[in-house]
Order: sequence, then structure tokens, then C-alpha cells
Amino acid sequence: MITKLYRRRHGGRWNLGFCDGHVEDVRPQDAFDCRQDAQMRRWNRDHRSHNRPWAVS
Repeated sequence: MITKLYRRRHGGRWNLGFCDGHVEDVRPQDAFDCRQDAQMRRWNRDHRSHNRPWAVS
């Protein structure tokens, strides 16, 4: 039911507010998609995607 409300209300998109004051509308499946460089750059202070795999020891 909630997902139906989101789709109807904002066309299936989320409004994301950022600390610098800007707001973007994105599809939920794209907001945190770590396979997309453009999405990953959004969440890092240096605006780089940092998509390389982490070494676990």
C-alpha cells in the first residue's frame, strides 16, 4: 500500500534533501545503486565514486 502511495504522489520518485541545501528527485532504485558512478559520487565529499572493491583482511 505504501509503495502505491509513493508512486501516485511523486511519480515514483523520492525527493532527497542534501546538507548543502539542494534537493534532487530520484527513482528509489537509483538512489543508492552502487553500480552507478553518478549515484556513488553523490554520497562522497570529494565527488568521486570510490567503486573499487574493499580489501578485507
